[in-house]
Amino acid sequence: GKASPVWSSLLNILRELLPTVYGMPLTLQKLNDSKLIPEKDYEANVLLYGELQLPAGSTLLLDETTLTPGKLTEAGVRNLGALGDLVARQKVAFDFKYFPVDFESDVSMVSVSTAQSVLSNSAALCQVPLAVCPSGAPMPAALSDASFLNAARCYLGFASRCVGLEMPEPVAQALQNDFVNARKANQQISPDDFAHWLTCSRLYAASLLANQIEESHYAYARQLEAERVARLRPAEVCV
Repeated sequence: GKASPVWSSLLNILRELLPTVYGMPLTLQKLNDSKLIPEKDYEANVLLYGELQLPAGSTLLLDETTLTPGKLTEAGVRNLGALGDLVARQKVAFDFKYFPVDFESDVSMVSVSTAQSVLSNSAALCQVPLAVCPSGAPMPAALSDASFLNAARCYLGFASRCVGLEMPEPVAQALQNDFVNARKANQQISPDDFAHWLTCSRLYAASLLANQIEESHYAYARQLEAERVARLRPAEVCV
């Protein structure tokens, strides 16, 4: 099917801002026939390239709107599992024929879907509902301004180097106390939720180019997460 205009717009914008962006429209044929997983050819004694063998720091943008009903072959199931593994574990299991070998990966994955994602079984997948304007919107003028683009790229480069921020012990204790209180109020909240809140806090602090994680970063991340969850029901397009 035709690629989603949301996916196409995101792909164009991300390619202007990030060093390595790979777009992958998902179709049954793509899943069934493509070589996403690297394979060892013992006869030639070489490792055959797989599409998930991406450079560190890459962004993989999937378009699930092109998927149609049909049957996945064994290879298709394996490819879909490899995408789920990349989301959940940041690993790609290379196929050495007799056994798989996990290799570390560093790939950010974004998937655009009009329904529940085929990768929704992964706890690492964060669904964000988007309200899409049917008439579309013009490309912001700043994205054609070379000076703006250079400044945006520099900012993203600095922010990406801040993700290893430290958390002072008093802040860590305060965050743990908040999780305990949240669990008392809602038993459905799990350690995975707390881990997600911490990740969002770290990313928000990095976006501010902060030196360390503070309670205010955590509080804002929790607010954003509450708003995201509240928006899930009327979702029209999920990323």
